[in-house]
Amino acid sequence: MPAYDVEAAVDTARTPPPLAAADPSAYLAADDVVQSDDAEIARLAGELRAGAPDDVAFTRSAYEWVRDQVTHSVDAQDPTVTVTATEVLAARTGLCYRERVAFIADPAAGEVDYPDIMARPAPPVLAALRGSDDVLELCRTGLPAALDSAGTEGGS
Repeated sequence: MPAYDVEAAVDTARTPPPLAAADPSAYLAADDVVQSDDAEIARLAGELRAGAPDDVAFTRSAYEWVRDQVTHSVDAQDPTVTVTATEVLAARTGLCYRERVAFIADPAAGEVDYPDIMARPAPPVLAALRGSDDVLELCRTGLPAALDSAGTEGGS
C-alpha cells in the first residue's frame, strides 16, 4: 500500500481566509453570557489559577477542566439548553464548536468560513439557543445556517 500523501490530500483551493481578531482584552470582558464576574465562575478560575505558574499553564488547566468536566450536549445526548457560563457550570453540559476549528468550511454543504474571531456570541446563535427548550432538536433543525456579520461584534 502506498504511503499517504498529506500534501496531495490538502485542497489548497479551500484555504480559509486570514483571521481577524480584536484586542485580547475584548475576549476577557464579562458580559451576560461569559459571566467572568460571577462568584462561582471567579471561584473556579481562582482555583485553576492557583495551581498554574503562568498564563499558559492556566489556559491549559482551564481547557482541561472544561474538556474533562463538561459534556458536549450532542455526545451526551443531553437536551438541556445552556447558554451562560453559570448555566454550563451548573449543568456540566453545553454545545461547543471546537471541532470546527480543525476543518475548512465546505461551501458545497452551505458552510461558511468567518474570518472574524468574535469577541461576543453571535446574536443569531444566542437567539436560537434562548428560543429552544431542547438543544438536541435545535442541533437537528434550528441552528443558524449563517451569522449576520452586521449584527455581531467581530474581531476586526
